[in-house]
Amino acid sequence: MLKTIKEFVRLIQSQRYQLYVSLLFSFCDGVLLMIPLIISYLMVSEMPEFNPTATTRLSKETVFLYMGVMMAVVLIRIFLRYFTMRLRSGAGYKAMCEERIRLGEHLKRVSLGFFTGRNLGDLVSTITSDAAFLEIEGLGVIEKAAMGIPALLIGLFFLFHVDYRIFVLTVVLLIPAWFSYRYFATTQDRLNINRQNLIGEVTEETVEFIRGIHILKSCCLENEQASRIRLIFTRLRKDSILNELAHLFPMASFQFWFRLITSGTVLLSGILYLRGEADFLRLFLLVVASFSLFQGVEAMGIFSIFSKMTQQSIDRMKAIKEIPAMENISGKEQPRNFDISYQDVTFAYDRTPVLQQVSFCVPEKTTTALVGLSGSGKTTIINLLARFWDVQQGEIMIGGKNIKEIEFEELMKLMSIVFQKVYLFHDTIENNIKFYSNSQIPRIHCKNTTIGGFS
Repeated sequence: MLKTIKEFVRLIQSQRYQLYVSLLFSFCDGVLLMIPLIISYLMVSEMPEFNPTATTRLSKETVFLYMGVMMAVVLIRIFLRYFTMRLRSGAGYKAMCEERIRLGEHLKRVSLGFFTGRNLGDLVSTITSDAAFLEIEGLGVIEKAAMGIPALLIGLFFLFHVDYRIFVLTVVLLIPAWFSYRYFATTQDRLNINRQNLIGEVTEETVEFIRGIHILKSCCLENEQASRIRLIFTRLRKDSILNELAHLFPMASFQFWFRLITSGTVLLSGILYLRGEADFLRLFLLVVASFSLFQGVEAMGIFSIFSKMTQQSIDRMKAIKEIPAMENISGKEQPRNFDISYQDVTFAYDRTPVLQQVSFCVPEKTTTALVGLSGSGKTTIINLLARFWDVQQGEIMIGGKNIKEIEFEELMKLMSIVFQKVYLFHDTIENNIKFYSNSQIPRIHCKNTTIGGFS
């Protein structure tokens, strides 16, 4: 869990101060949670019926004072909780917004081969579902850990201060609770279920079905394809149920030991009281405190399952950022002219060769048509000029300047591109017209120089 927290804090680095303040408020809220216990102890200590050593009797004024303090504590906790949620949620949403933008900026630099060879549904799922999970549940993991660990230390110190025998009993019972936690926390690793990846597969199948529904219906294959989707949804359901069932016993075991600590505290406190080794005030304090002393630690342990899913989401986002970006340089130097030259260009998709030592020149202010059969490499030649991929051997020059030596944004400013397949953006007609012309020929227009491909 600590590794996950460290990586998540690094992920939301820009919003870490908001997160720290929210954790501080949450910690103060946890401290104020003990105020009613303290007030109950003070009230009982002023009752001679329960405390023979009491020097004063509980008065009506004192009761009203304690009630006022408790009401004030409730109001303060409301405000603390409000600002805690506002800061924590705000930090999560802002951080994930920035992370999505960073991923988008990185994907702009990635070769198109990444998009054609990768599960696009998985990519969409990572940027949407995983980021959404992190901005909600990921922050919850940090909060539970940040509150659970200090709560454990404070609780142990409290028990040691009140009665060392209760402290020893608690430490002894915490040992099997720790082993139960370790077993509970590693259950998902043993199952080898990566639910986040599976959601990506479900998204991919669903997107593919929706995008191709018109073809499937025209070929009467929609039922067959729908069966594939049902299968993967069934797999998601089965794995999710298996994951839940596998966590039931270790979770129950983990919670059992904390219930045993509560029961043991109450039982041992009663025995010490009956034997005259503890007064009623100590008995009262231990019994009341035992029901809430380790709730934060218990919640932290249960949240370990979300810790695993948080780590999976972080790893998936890191995998996108580790995809090599196409080399780029800075500078806005323009080419001398707009002659386009291919010099011994060789390119292959993975291991499938497409172009081998292709050389030709397109003079400025001319139009050139590439004519050939489908799959002969016409579109590939044009895509290489726009640096949708980089050549493996050879050079592509514009005005005597290698396109790799032109900043990518500047290279794009030199070109207008019309693709074979028209994609309509969810925007106005005017803006879509700005993206496309009426021609359906795959063509790149570099200032006054035009290259087009014909089958």
